[in-house]
Amino acid sequence: MPLCHTIFSLMWFNIEPDASCLRMTIPRPDDAAHPSATQHPSARRWATQARVLRRGLLCALLWIWVAEASLHFAIEGLGMSLIWPANGVALGAVLAYGPAMIPALALGVVVWHIWHSVGELESLIGIGALVLALLLAWGVLRWLYPRLQSRNPLLQTASFHLLAVLPASAVLTLLGSWQFLLLDAPAWADFEVLILMALSQVFGLLMFGRATQLLLNALKHRAYPWRSLLDRQTVAWCSLFVVFGLLAHLADYANLGSAEAVRYLLLGLVAWAAFAARPLLAHWATAAAAVTMVALAPEFPTADAHALTWIIDQTVLLIFLAAIGFLVSAVMAQRRLLERALRRAAHTDPVTGRLNESGLIEHLRLCAPPPTLLGVEASNLSQIEDRFDLALARSVERDISLTLGQLVPSGSQISRMKEGFFVLCLRPGWASEGLVEGIQQALEGKRYAVAGESTRLRLAIGRLDDVGHPLQAEHRLALLAQATQVDWNGRSAATRDPAQPENLLRLRRQQIECIDHLRELLRQPQADATTGLWLACQPIRRALREQEEVGAEVLLRWTLANGNSMSPAEFFPMAERHGLAAALDRWVLNAAATQVRPLAHGRDKNWKLSVNLSGASVSDPALFDDIVAAIAASGLGARQWCFEITETAGIAQRAQAVELFQRLRQHGASTALDDFGTGLATFDYLKALEADYLKIDGSFVRAIETSRVDQQIVRSICEVARTMRLQTIAEFVERDSQKHLLAAYGVDFVQGYGIARPRPLSEHVQQLLTA
Repeated sequence: MPLCHTIFSLMWFNIEPDASCLRMTIPRPDDAAHPSATQHPSARRWATQARVLRRGLLCALLWIWVAEASLHFAIEGLGMSLIWPANGVALGAVLAYGPAMIPALALGVVVWHIWHSVGELESLIGIGALVLALLLAWGVLRWLYPRLQSRNPLLQTASFHLLAVLPASAVLTLLGSWQFLLLDAPAWADFEVLILMALSQVFGLLMFGRATQLLLNALKHRAYPWRSLLDRQTVAWCSLFVVFGLLAHLADYANLGSAEAVRYLLLGLVAWAAFAARPLLAHWATAAAAVTMVALAPEFPTADAHALTWIIDQTVLLIFLAAIGFLVSAVMAQRRLLERALRRAAHTDPVTGRLNESGLIEHLRLCAPPPTLLGVEASNLSQIEDRFDLALARSVERDISLTLGQLVPSGSQISRMKEGFFVLCLRPGWASEGLVEGIQQALEGKRYAVAGESTRLRLAIGRLDDVGHPLQAEHRLALLAQATQVDWNGRSAATRDPAQPENLLRLRRQQIECIDHLRELLRQPQADATTGLWLACQPIRRALREQEEVGAEVLLRWTLANGNSMSPAEFFPMAERHGLAAALDRWVLNAAATQVRPLAHGRDKNWKLSVNLSGASVSDPALFDDIVAAIAASGLGARQWCFEITETAGIAQRAQAVELFQRLRQHGASTALDDFGTGLATFDYLKALEADYLKIDGSFVRAIETSRVDQQIVRSICEVARTMRLQTIAEFVERDSQKHLLAAYGVDFVQGYGIARPRPLSEHVQQLLTA
C-alpha cells in the first residue's frame, strides 16, 4: 500500500494522441472544460481518483485478457511465445495515462499468476520486472522528450525504440528469464531461454506499446470519434485483412500448404497502412500483422538443430515488418509535417504572420454566410518607403497588424492582402461605426520616427457587406479594393453603408476620370471661375481694426464641366493618393505669381499673399528653388509672401521641412503653421519649425462664445505665441461676438466668412489696385 500510494501521488504526464511518440505534457483533467473543473476541490479530487481507478481497472483487465490470449500462440512445452503483447499493452497504458496505472497493472499480474498457480517467488520476480521496466521507460521518456521535441518524427521514432523500448526489454528479459528458469520448464539451454525471452519482450513492446498508447489517448481525449475511426481506409484495410485470414484458414484446412505464403501478403497491407493511413491505424496494422505472422508460422521444430533456425527466420521477418510499419509511418509523418509547413507558408504573410492573399481567399471560400469585409489601407506607405527605407515601412505594417488585432472582436480574421492593405473578415453586424472610428483614432495620423525624422500615417477604409448574390472570393476582394480606393477621405459612406458592386464600379470609374482630367488641367494655364482649376482668395484682417486688410490666403477651386464646383477637401486627398499633390502646389504657386504681378508696383508693401504647401511638397528638396523662381516672377518682394504648412500634413522628411522654413525666412519670406492645435505633437512642431504666424484651427473658434474649453485653449495658444514672439491668426470667424472675444484674448488677425467671403484672386487684385 505505501508503494501504491507513492505511485498514485506522482506527478502525472500524458502523451498526446497526434503528436510524436515522445510528446508529453503535464496532465490535467481530460478536458479544460471538464465539469469537474468547476467543482469543489475535494469533489474534484474524488472525481480524479475515481477516474484513475476506472482506468486502472480497464488496463488490468486488458493486460489479463491479452496475456491469456497470448498463451494460444505459446511455444509448446515452454509457455512462452515469440511475441508477448501483454507487456506492450502495459507500456502503452502507462504512456497514455501516466505511472498511476502501474499499481493496477501489478495487481492484474498478481491475479493472473494466482489463476495459473505461479509460485510466490516467481510471481514476485515477474511483478518486479514489469514495474521496473515501466518506470524505466517512463523515466527515459520524461528525460528524453524536452531534448527531442523539435526534431523530425523519424528521429523521434528511432530514439523512442532505442532509448525506451530496448532498456525496458532488457529488464524484462533478465528478470523474466530468471522467472522461467525457476519454473518447471523443459530442459532448454539457458541462452535459448534468454534469447527467446528477449525476442518476446522486444517484439511485444515494439508492436503494442505505441499502438496501445494511441488507442487509449484516442479514447481519453476523444480525438477520434468512433465514426472517424471507421473511415474508408480503415474499413478497406480491415476487409482485406479478414480476406487474407480466411484464405490462410481455408488453405490450412484443405492441406494446400499455402497458409505460410499468405503471411508475405501482409507486408503489402502494412506498407499501405503506413503510407496512407493515420498513425493509429498504421501501428495497429503492424501489430495485427505481426501476431498473424506468428500464428501462421510453421510449426516449431522439436529438434534442437532446427529450433534456432526457426527463431532466426521468424525474427528477421518480424524485424522487416516493423521496419516497414514504423519507419515508413515516420517518414510519412515527416512528409505531412512538411506539407503542412508549406501550406502554412503559402497562406501566411511573412511580414505580419497574418493570412496572405491566397490564405484569405481560402478562408473566404470556407465561410458561410459570407462575412463583412473591412479594408484598411495605409495610403502613404509607398511614400514612407521611398523617403525612408523598407525597414520602416515593414515596421509600420507590423504595428498596423498588432493594432487591428487589439481592436477587432474575437473570432475575426485579419489578413495582409498586399503591401499596405489589410482585410478584416467580420461576422455580419460586427463592422459597426464604432469599430471604424476606433481604427481611425488609433492609426490615422500616428507618428513614426527613425533617425530623427518622422512621418504620419494616413488611412483609407472601405467596407463591403454581402452583396446579396453569390460572388467568388477573388471578386469580393476586388470590390473591397474598389471600395477602399473610392474612400478618398478615409471616412466615406463606404465605411457606413453597404456598398453595391455597381455603385463601387461607377464611383471608381468617376474617380479615375477625375484623376485623368486633373492631370490634363495641370498641364494647362490657369482658367477662370467658369471652368477648370482657378484661384480664389480670402482676406485676412486685423482683429481690432477689421477694415485694415493685411493679406489674403490663396484657395484652390475646381469648376467642373457641368458648372458644379469641387472643393479641395473632395479632390485633394484623391490627388495625394495618386501622387499629384506636389504638382498641384506648384500649379497654385505659379498661377498665384502670375495673377498678383500687377501688384508689383502697388504702394502697400506690407500686404502679404499666403500659400498653402502640402506635406509631399515640403519634403521635396527642389521646392525652394521653385518658390524663389515664383517670387521673382511675381514682382513682389519676398517679404510679401507667406507659406503655410499644416502640422497634420504627411511630411515624409521632417528635417527637410525645417530646412525649407529656415531658408524661406532667410530669403525674406514669412512662414505659418496652419491648423494649430489639431496635431498630436503641435508644440514639438512649433519648436522645430521656425514660423512667424500661428493659425488657430477653426474647431476652437466655432463655439468659443459658449465653450470654456475652447476659450482656455485659445488663451493658451496666444500666450505661447507671445512668448515666442509670434503673431496669431484665427480661422472660421463668422460672428462679431467671436471676433470681439478673440481680440480680447490677444489674437492679432482674423479670417472667415464673418470677415470676408472668398472671391476670385484676379478680381481681388483689381480691387486692391483701384483702392
